[in-house]
Formats: sequence, C-alpha cells, structure tokens
Amino acid sequence: MLVNPQEVLIAHAMWITEQSSQYFLLQRRKGHGKDSGSLSSLFVGTIDSIFDSKPPPYRILHQTPTSDVYYTIACSVSHADILKDWKWLHENLECLPKFEREEDLSDFVCCKVKSMVAISGPLPPTDEEDEKCRKARRIFNLPPDDKLVSYYSCSYWNGKMPLQGWLYLSIQHCCFYAYIFAKEKKLIVRWSDVMGLEQTHNLLFPETIKVSTRNKKYYFSMLLHKQETFKLMEQLVNMTMKQLIDENVGFDEDKELLLKKCKNVTKKQTFLKRDLDARAHSESYRLKFRLPAAEKLDGSMEATLWTPYNKTFVRGTIFVSQNYICFESRVKNLVSLVIPLRDVSQVEPARNTNPQQASQVLISTKVAPWSTFLFSQVGDRDFFIQKIAELLAKLTEAAEMSKKPAVDKREWDVQPPMCTLFSKERSKEFVAKEEVKAKQWEFHFDEYGRGVSMYKTTDMMKLILQGVPESMRRELWLYFSGAWNEMLSNPGVYRQLVNKGLGRQCTANDEIERDLHRSLPEHPAFQTNVGIDALRRVLTAYAARNPQIGYCQAMNIVSSVMLIYCSEEEAFLVVGVSLRTYAPRLLQHQSGWCVS
Repeated sequence: MLVNPQEVLIAHAMWITEQSSQYFLLQRRKGHGKDSGSLSSLFVGTIDSIFDSKPPPYRILHQTPTSDVYYTIACSVSHADILKDWKWLHENLECLPKFEREEDLSDFVCCKVKSMVAISGPLPPTDEEDEKCRKARRIFNLPPDDKLVSYYSCSYWNGKMPLQGWLYLSIQHCCFYAYIFAKEKKLIVRWSDVMGLEQTHNLLFPETIKVSTRNKKYYFSMLLHKQETFKLMEQLVNMTMKQLIDENVGFDEDKELLLKKCKNVTKKQTFLKRDLDARAHSESYRLKFRLPAAEKLDGSMEATLWTPYNKTFVRGTIFVSQNYICFESRVKNLVSLVIPLRDVSQVEPARNTNPQQASQVLISTKVAPWSTFLFSQVGDRDFFIQKIAELLAKLTEAAEMSKKPAVDKREWDVQPPMCTLFSKERSKEFVAKEEVKAKQWEFHFDEYGRGVSMYKTTDMMKLILQGVPESMRRELWLYFSGAWNEMLSNPGVYRQLVNKGLGRQCTANDEIERDLHRSLPEHPAFQTNVGIDALRRVLTAYAARNPQIGYCQAMNIVSSVMLIYCSEEEAFLVVGVSLRTYAPRLLQHQSGWCVS
C-alpha cells in the first residue's frame, strides 16, 4: 500500500533488504520470515514489544545513488501486497533515469506517490483507543463486556528477574504482557480476586505496586506514573467490591461526558479513564457532603464565603451538581455548607461594597434563619449564575413531572418514632444532662443556622462528641447522614419496596423472621406487634432494595435503634445510607482485603 513519503535517516537498522534497484529498496523487518529465530530477530521483536511499536513487516524505500536520505513510500503486512507495489513502481516510473538532477527525481517520485495516495481516497480514521482495546482483547481473550481503561509500561518481577512489558487495566481485569526473546508472558488477575493492593519501597522492589490474591503476590515496578496507576487500580478494585455488594452498581459509560469539554486531558487518556476520573470526583463529592447516590459533580471553582457568625470571608471551593451547591473551606473542617437547589428562590449578582471582594453572588433561599448566602471572588460570575439558573429550570421541570406520584396503600401505616408511642422512665440526672445538651444545640442553631444548610464548623463537631440529646437525634441523624436528602429525592420509594418484599418467599425474609424477636427485647416497643411489624417492614424493604446483601446479623439491632428515634421511612433511609457508606469497608475487613 502506497503511503505519503516519510524521511528515514537510518535505512538498514532492524531491517533486511530483500530486493534493490537503482532507486528503490524492498525491505523486511527482522523477526519476520526465514530468520525469525535468529538472535537479532529476537532482539528486534523484544524492542518492538517493550516500546509497543510494531510497524508493518514490509516496506519500500526510495533513494538516489548519492544521497544518504531515504523515503518510505509503501508498507504492507503481507509479502504479496508489497510485491504488487514494487512491480507498480518499476512499471510506471520508467522515466526516472532521464532526470539530470537527483533532487528533481526525488521530488517527482514523492509527488507521484502523494497523488496516487490522494486518488485512492482518504484512509479510514483509526481510533487508537479502539485499537488498543482490540489488542488487549486479542492477547488476553477478554470477555465482550470488559473494556480497556488504560495501559502503562512497567516491569513485572517474575521470580528474581524483572520482565519489561505493558500493564493493561480493564474494568474487570489486571493484565500484563511481555515479549522477551520470542517468549510471551501473560498474566491475568480478576479484580474480584484481589485481596490487597499497596505501594512498597525497598531495596529488592523499589517503587513497586504489590497486588495480592489468596494464592500469590504480584509486583509491578519501573512505572513512569506510579501514583496515577495505583489510584486507578484502587478505584477499579473498589468499584468491583461495590458491585459484589450492590448489583445495581454496574458500569455504564456516562454519555453526557462526551458533550462536555475538559482541560488537561492527555492524548493517551481514554474516554473510560476520563469517565472513571469523573466518577471518582463525584463519589468524593457525595461522601464529603452526604449527598444522594445519583448526584454527579458538574464542576467547581475557587471563591470565598461570607460567614455571618464571625463576620468574615472564608476562602474555599464551590462545588456544583444537578441538585446542590456546596462549599468547603480551604482550611480543613473550618466551615462547610450545603445548599439544596430545591430551597433556592433566587441567584443574582451582588453589589460590591468592598473593592477587595469583587464578583459577588447572592443566593436567596426559602429557609430561615439564614435565608441568604453571599459568595465573593467567584472566578466566572456570569457563567456561575447562568449555570445555576439552568439547573433551577431543569429542577422545576422535573418537579412538575413527578407531582402526585401513584401511591400503593395497603393494610399498613408508616409508624412514627417508637419513643413517641412507648415512653421509658428516665432519672432526674439523665433528664438534666439532656436539657443542658439541648440548650447548647439551640444556642448553636441560633448562631450557625439549622437544617441542611447550616454552617458546619469545628464547634458542631465538639457538640457531637459530647453527645446528641435524644430529643434531637431524629433531626440531626437525618441531616448529618444525608438521609433527609434521600427522602426528598425519592418520595414513595419505601412503601413500594415494602409492598414488593412483604410475603415474598426468600432466604432473607426467613432470616428476618427468626431475628425479629431478638431485637432489643428489653424495649417496650419491641414487645408488641407495633414495633415488631415496623422492624419487619424496614428490614424487608432493605432486602428488596439490595438483594445482594439481603439481610445479615446485627442489621436488626441497628434498625431497632433507628426506629426508636425515627419513623419507619426515616429509619430505612438512615440504615441504607449507613450501609452504603460503611458496608464496603466492613466487607473488605472481613474478607482480608485492604488498600494502603
């Protein structure tokens, strides 16, 4: 196949000349054909594998007798095709000896080859990402639903000798491939089999990533981007662990990401890698501010927040997603803020009373006592305001479409907190301590606000460490766990899950029935059918929502405690959020899996 001429300075390195004429050379790359078993051929094959550069094994060069410069004008993967190009050149370029100057001869050959390439039509665009994915699938025989995320050059310590090759990281597997002196080394490890992942540094294995399974340990070193590689491996293992816990946590590419422009994306970075990076940022964002699982981070920017409790501006970062505006101070735990867009009534630019605090944005909400929030030094204020306006418009449309959802009411009612139905006698000392704690919290609310959009500071953490009074546990548990946001985002889900799970014949329901009467039997609420039935519905709803876990020991104890202070639906949501946050870590600990 004729190609656009490319200059070659060293024509015979790693190539063998099979035929030659006055103006052309037909060459075969070492490692192919008859001498594939020679030492030089083995060396060339190893070099090609290490640098991941395997050019077509046959090519035609153009040269003039007195010039040291060569031009590649044809290449092919088969010997028959390159012979056709060789024949065509000699049949259609018979006039070359008539040129007096070699410069004119070379210009004529290059121009002729370029014209033939243009006449034959443009080559189909090659997607490097798809090509690498096909190569990995071919080498390791990966399943069709597995996709390559990224690949890195590294060394694998096979015994006492390192093998230089390539580390391929896919959604489901960690793979390694090396081709050293005509011998292939393949390694495939499922992420679900990984028990440990850590970075090590010693004399034997310097700057190494150790991957541990039940039966073997694998060491990868000489990575150019070790931190990036380790973080990606850690993310893939965590994602696999979550899939084992929740079958709904699958991997579907975020098609909306294709429509977004992103800076600082390297050419080597695949779309899957970019998608995983966005997922990691969104997950960190959700955990930091206790937001619903469907929330995706849209963007962030530097800004300052006016804190009315001490009348100062605090520098930090604004985070924006489809339903929330959040702020975190640059100084850790100094102040954080969550503003649900459902509470926002207006976003507008504010007048600059202080020249040092320019580009101010005022966000007004419907919630007291702090109904306005002032941000300053917003990087691109107009874009920020426009973005919030677009999100508010989408939120209004979604709210109108979801008005008055169909509710399936059967012969049961959602019970209020058990402490409101069954009272227990308390000592005077206990009541006095509770009153003191409650007053401290009331003072805190007066100064820092109350509800989801309160200013969260270190003072609040000190109060939590002293203990949350019983009268406020329901409210604070819902706010701090994020269950309140979940309840408003998914109305009616609890009743649907209860109706789906009740009466179903399954192992989880059988285990729930056995443990119902063992749940806080000393509390009067669980000595009657009112508390027992409410607990049954909470546990059954969770088993229906997450059949991968279903039911396990101690869930009845945790749910019973939640039911004492929360209603059924609230207890279900708090338990669900807690398990979603902590269950992966517990499963890792119990199975021996760890990341360090």
